[in-house]
Amino acid sequence: MKKNKKTKRFGALLLALAMVLSLSVTAFAASTQNFGGTGGGTIVIHKYDHTGVTLTSDYANGTAQAGTTVVGKDSGGADVTLGELIKLPGIEFRLEEVELTGTDPENMAHYTVKAGGVTSTLETDANGELSWVNLPSGTYKITELANDTTDTVNNVAPFLVKLPFTDPANTSQYLSTVHVYPKNTVTPPDIEKDSTPTAVDGSGNVINSGSILGWKLTADIPNDIATALSYVITDTPSQYLRYVADSLAVYYLDDSSTKVALTAATDYTLDTSGGKIEVTLTAAGKTRLGNAISTGTIETAQKLYVTYSTKITITATELETLIAAQGDSVLTNTAQVDFTNKNGYVYKPGKAEEETDVFGLKITKVDKNGSAITTADAKFKVYTTLSGTSVDQNSLIGEYTSDASGLITIPGLAAGTYYIVETQAPTGYNLLTGYITVTVAADGTATVSTGSTAVYDDTTGLISFNITNLKGFTLPQTGGTGTMIFTIIGMMLIIAAGVCIVVSRKKRAQNYTNV
Repeated sequence: MKKNKKTKRFGALLLALAMVLSLSVTAFAASTQNFGGTGGGTIVIHKYDHTGVTLTSDYANGTAQAGTTVVGKDSGGADVTLGELIKLPGIEFRLEEVELTGTDPENMAHYTVKAGGVTSTLETDANGELSWVNLPSGTYKITELANDTTDTVNNVAPFLVKLPFTDPANTSQYLSTVHVYPKNTVTPPDIEKDSTPTAVDGSGNVINSGSILGWKLTADIPNDIATALSYVITDTPSQYLRYVADSLAVYYLDDSSTKVALTAATDYTLDTSGGKIEVTLTAAGKTRLGNAISTGTIETAQKLYVTYSTKITITATELETLIAAQGDSVLTNTAQVDFTNKNGYVYKPGKAEEETDVFGLKITKVDKNGSAITTADAKFKVYTTLSGTSVDQNSLIGEYTSDASGLITIPGLAAGTYYIVETQAPTGYNLLTGYITVTVAADGTATVSTGSTAVYDDTTGLISFNITNLKGFTLPQTGGTGTMIFTIIGMMLIIAAGVCIVVSRKKRAQNYTNV
């Protein structure tokens, strides 16, 4: 029994010791450290993100600043207050008590760390703050340590704080608490986006109902991805686009530029509800990318790539109507990357928007004088590829007929090259031979193989140009001068033949009589 009591007492002692140690660790890791000194004071660090703000006020004078304090201007010139800035958690600062060993008390290089003096390292809490409380009187050097959140090259330089600190509002008094606002900027992970029109039926660059648009997102991978709380890429397609099931791929490039695919459900999850495409890295995926970074087996640029396809759900005619009402960029996608690091700092989303411009050809049939041929019977077929020196019949995208004004409109086209074949000429005109090549650039500029000038209207997306038809060559009419000669000659020959026959018969008759 005695042995059991001793064992219990010993166990209780160990438990108490463990509790004391845990408390001491907690106290060291806390954002406030109390030194119990006298005659000194307290130093409070307030850490904010100043990204995108042009500072117009040096608001750090040792006193506490209200959230309404105007600190600068945003990109649009509007005032920005302290309360509107984002607080930076998890930023470490080192405090060292120093003493003057040189001759210039305003030069940090003339100070050295005091032997046996106060030293401490703390990190800012969720409010971007930390405090050293009840410090002994003296001079302290404060250094912001390197971290994965801020742009370290723009971190505040080490600075000195002397305690007690003179009150700037009354130089005959001292502040018991000194508030410091070191300035920082933060660069969020960037994201880029581009699209490549393809076609489910092999019809090339045609943007029509059922056609497929391929999308590619390229996002930065932060160095601290392995310990990040979250990393999410979200793309929101236009309402006229629908995600193609099983078309998504996520990968990075290794140090030899070879694709390394991430595994669905293991390295990332995909959510396509509500029309969005949302890729979220799992803990395993973040660790995998972190290992690639730490081992140097990822490309120098450190990018994550997401590719997928969407199907167009409206027809070319409907697109043309939309373009007329909204302009040519109606098939848009907006992508963003959201990142929260291990300290809970939520970066401003990196965003990218991609517009798939939709073009149309507006062809006017004209005669040799450049006047419009106003007949509604000219017909064209349009192809997207060649087979040798002829059009590839399998690349036909449609047949189009001129209206009463002699216009032919071919809507729903992406940038690319098209081959136009006339299948029926306007009444009274010759049919064109071969094909006409029209090349449309991404900015809407176009070239026509006939040399006709193409004019782009960026409001409607239509590219206008002319195609010339010549009138046919008509043979002389029956009974005209050209045929009369042949008629007379023919008649004379017939008469001569008749005379010859009559003469021949008379001679024969005479011969019989003489006999």
